[in-house]
Amino acid sequence: MSNAATAEAPAEPKIEHILTVERGPLLQALTQVAPAAAARGSSLPILCGLRLTRVSKNQIRATAPDLDIEVSCTVAADCPKKFDVVVPSKLFRDMVREAAGTVTLSLGENPLSPDKDDIVVTWGRTVAIIKPYPVSEWPNMSTAEPTSTFELTAADVDRIRRIANFASTDDARPILTGICMDPKDGAVATDSYRLGLVDLEGTVSERFLMQARVARFLPMRLLDTETATVTIEGGTATAGAGYVRIECGEVTIRSCLIQGEFPPYDRLIPTGTPTTMTFNRADLRKALSTAKILCVDAIPVRIVVEDGKEASIRSVAQDVGQLATTVDILAHEGTLLQTCAFNVVYLGEMLGMLDAETVTLELTDALKPALAKDGPWTLLIMPVRVS
Repeated sequence: MSNAATAEAPAEPKIEHILTVERGPLLQALTQVAPAAAARGSSLPILCGLRLTRVSKNQIRATAPDLDIEVSCTVAADCPKKFDVVVPSKLFRDMVREAAGTVTLSLGENPLSPDKDDIVVTWGRTVAIIKPYPVSEWPNMSTAEPTSTFELTAADVDRIRRIANFASTDDARPILTGICMDPKDGAVATDSYRLGLVDLEGTVSERFLMQARVARFLPMRLLDTETATVTIEGGTATAGAGYVRIECGEVTIRSCLIQGEFPPYDRLIPTGTPTTMTFNRADLRKALSTAKILCVDAIPVRIVVEDGKEASIRSVAQDVGQLATTVDILAHEGTLLQTCAFNVVYLGEMLGMLDAETVTLELTDALKPALAKDGPWTLLIMPVRVS
């Protein structure tokens, strides 16, 4: 008998299936949380990771890190054994995006990679190998005791997401990068050039300053019957370090609060009897979009009123040209200002925040802020001085 006949067959690679999940729900969860992970090239590679953890035999949690925001989402899955792994966020999301049907994650030796710590991802007839990050390097946020809790409606979640557009993105002014949550005024945001206030249906338990970046991770579509639970942990924006945790369906967001005092925004709102002009909101937005063609290099758009029935929306670019388009004034009260000017992008975004078919601009002076109100919204935009 030959040696070949008596030789023992090679041992089969040991592969341990840890997770089986449908591609659709998994991709939806990754789309929700993955933007919280740092871009490739971060000084801390683990911040580019996505943590997958077994919650129960029927559920996993996907979590993306940041130094001050953590976003997680639960997904239905088949998880026979406990596991806790960190995979490169972008790479894993790209794989799931290309997958179809069921996605399986396994640990153990594989013909393509004998390293037992590698993660084997399979779908259909495709097999991929991922080198994981060490779980021990995961940045865990400090724990803190809850101090207050309140509920927000689905409409409130939508309003907070929209008001975040009025917050500053300049990290040199950290206070203005936040949304001030106030028991009296609801949610407030400003970048010093514009200001947004929106009433909330829920009752905010205490005043605090939440990072506006949190809003981008709030679920986009909620049923009217769904609510979000907001918990303040450890303190407020003015009294010691604290955190805010928002639980909304399968999504949980936990973030550091911004420390400091929000500016006295109520002083910015003009007093006195204003002049008002009412426009069809869609027509005014279209006119601004047209005028924007020449509004390069922060050139403002001018609203010029001549006869009280029409307003000319103009942009003038020195050494380039001029452009003017006309929009009807549906109604007005008071003495109309002849000319006022605004940042065309800010004015367009302000109109986009509103829902009504018409919009009424309240003006007291060409050099004082203009106001627009619609239901729960009070929006303010600073004018631009023009010659």
